[in-house]
Amino acid sequence: MFEWAIDTNFVTIKQFSIYASALFVFLFFYWLAPRNWQRGLVAFASTFVVYLVEPISCFILLLLVPLLFFLQSRYLDNYRDFAFLFSILLLVMAFTVYKIYLVRTANPYVIIGLSYYTLKLLHYVVEAQKTFSRCTFGQFYTYMFFFPTIVIGPIHRFDDFIRSERRRRWDTQKFAQGLDRILYGLVKVIVLGNEVVGRWLPYSIDMFCPEGSFSRFYLECLQHAFSMYFQFAGYSDIAIGISLLLGYQICENFRNPFLKENIVEFWKAWHISLSDWCRQYIFLPVSAITRKPKFALVVSMLGIGLWHEFSLNYILWGLYHGIGIVIYYQFQKIKGKIPTPTLSPRGERIKALGAKSLAIFINFNFVVLSFFWLAYV
Repeated sequence: MFEWAIDTNFVTIKQFSIYASALFVFLFFYWLAPRNWQRGLVAFASTFVVYLVEPISCFILLLLVPLLFFLQSRYLDNYRDFAFLFSILLLVMAFTVYKIYLVRTANPYVIIGLSYYTLKLLHYVVEAQKTFSRCTFGQFYTYMFFFPTIVIGPIHRFDDFIRSERRRRWDTQKFAQGLDRILYGLVKVIVLGNEVVGRWLPYSIDMFCPEGSFSRFYLECLQHAFSMYFQFAGYSDIAIGISLLLGYQICENFRNPFLKENIVEFWKAWHISLSDWCRQYIFLPVSAITRKPKFALVVSMLGIGLWHEFSLNYILWGLYHGIGIVIYYQFQKIKGKIPTPTLSPRGERIKALGAKSLAIFINFNFVVLSFFWLAYV
């Protein structure tokens, strides 16, 4: 039996009360402060949170932010290509070396949020090369260290973040929405993720499913899929909720992915910010260079797999989804050529409902079984 769920049981009720109280004390002074102080308060709070969680991570990230900003601001005009290429090379090498270190070291030192942090930096470097106007170091620093999203996303865009920062204002309705999203996120992580999927489901599997049976295999894949979903989606809800409390609007990250009718729609609803990032910075460049969109799709899905972990498991998981997307597009080409009988209006409605239900069922099981590569290989 595999274990994936993020352990939140170490947070006692007393500790949770302290964290919640600290957040609302900060929010009280944040909204009382003059508008031009608020960004500084967010930057300070973000740095302090990272320092409390992991001081060495904070130190490493503090070194990287000024370096990238210096390269982009100092050399972007006169040495645009050099600054761009050196920044990209530095980030890719650092990320790759760190991921290999995690795989090869028995007790690795984990830098919190590095995967999300690296993609945000790469996004900033690429877009600064193309479209961004000058930004201040304070804007860049707040974007990189924005504490609601630094550990588990979403990977929000810099231009959207700055636009949201400029528009932020006290809004009672948004504040209430933020509290709702935090509550939904806590229910997903603690109740559904940790208790139902992390405790009750494994107990039921051990009780009713014999070793080596298909039912055990299927339910363990289901456990892995739902565990990953409830943890990622739950923490994304919490991040979105805290951002709303601060007056920021960040992107959605999950939209009921298991209810989608095909694998393409699934990836438009699962970890949306990561899928969009890979489309923008892997699929489009590879497709433009090779003129082979199917190959670019598979490379993109491999990138998503390796972003999670440098291992054979995630390579196979990425290939599985990439090949699945290619097969789906191929099927769409021949789908219209398949003859279908003409039915009455009621019959057409029944057929459409049946086809939709069947599509959701097939896609759901295709996705669930993809976690075989993570659970058993």
